[in-house]
Amino acid sequence: MKIGMAELTTSGRLIKVVQIPEGYEDFVDVTDPAAVVEALKRQRPCADVFSFWQRLPDTQPRYSYHLEWDNVAAIEVVSHKQWLEQTVHPTVRTKLRKAIKQGVSVELMAFDDEFVRGMASIFNEAPIRQGRPYEHYGKTPEQIRAEWSVDMDFSVFFGAVFKEELIGFIKLSFSDRVAELSGTICKLAHRDKPAMTALIARCVQFCEERGVSYLCCGKFVYGRKGEDSLTDFKRHIGFRRIDVPRYFVPLTAWGRVGLKLGLHRGIKHHLPLKLHRKLLDVRANYYRWRQAPAG
Repeated sequence: MKIGMAELTTSGRLIKVVQIPEGYEDFVDVTDPAAVVEALKRQRPCADVFSFWQRLPDTQPRYSYHLEWDNVAAIEVVSHKQWLEQTVHPTVRTKLRKAIKQGVSVELMAFDDEFVRGMASIFNEAPIRQGRPYEHYGKTPEQIRAEWSVDMDFSVFFGAVFKEELIGFIKLSFSDRVAELSGTICKLAHRDKPAMTALIARCVQFCEERGVSYLCCGKFVYGRKGEDSLTDFKRHIGFRRIDVPRYFVPLTAWGRVGLKLGLHRGIKHHLPLKLHRKLLDVRANYYRWRQAPAG
């Protein structure tokens, strides 16, 4: 079943939750949830719960369904000048000057063979990133092309280039009022160059040029982890937390029971917070040990 341009997907082990894929939620409005619910109930097999949210800037709850607050990391784009002079931390301006001085340029990239090879060189630089296996490590240019060429009718790529070498890139997908970053990766060998800061600055400029009101970068806080180094980076570069209502609508009797028991949140949500954080630390330490050179 499709809502607008998005094909609904189903996930979950304890209860099956159907929703718009995460990569499309910023771009698709659920304007008639009651009609969607009725259509989903007629499907066989039927999922247990339908979930949807109100996308920016619609943050005031409209419906009487079971509601839980979600969050996004967003820059409200007035202008590139306003973002640079009033929104970001002063160190961001220093980093942008440094990137220019070092010779890093940000360019609108054609999605051609040369760019895909550059993506592959970034992806295959290290098997572990941010304390866990990197999902794109080991992929061939053919796999990368197939995966990243979707949604090209409403997406662009920006690349950070240093001495003709692609050292980082961002995929920017956009609609009438929201743009969403994905990719957001740079080469570890060039970590001394603030390429990601330069890339995001160009995306803010793009939003101003297209009249897009919000630049989003995933969530400000993920799950129960709380704030971390990624949150700090987003805050410094001008992203802020905006809470949005997310609804959960039971489609089956088991879905109603599951909602009351909180099963739609998954097993991790029910672990004690200290244990959850300890397990994350154990995982990160394990992968650091695996990545350490032998001897």
